[in-house]
Amino acid sequence: MNLKKSLLLEILVLAVVMALLHQAALTFFLYWTTDWFDILMHFLGGLEMGLIALFIFVTSGFVPVLKEHKVTVILLTLGFVLVNPSLTN
Repeated sequence: MNLKKSLLLEILVLAVVMALLHQAALTFFLYWTTDWFDILMHFLGGLEMGLIALFIFVTSGFVPVLKEHKVTVILLTLGFVLVNPSLTN
């Protein structure tokens, strides 16, 4: 499977997992009774944003060969994970 398809699959799977977790949190009041659940959801949201940004870079051609730049991929994804929670507060 090529990189574009695997990234898209990871994005979709993470989005479904987040939607299921969000529905469970609303049903069982996890946002109000469990302090760390909100942190988990923000972390997953940041990871989702990083994967979406990476997918855009891959499909746009800005990053020609990602196999040679694995460190850049990891830093880009982690950067979005760290920035996302600070934007929501």
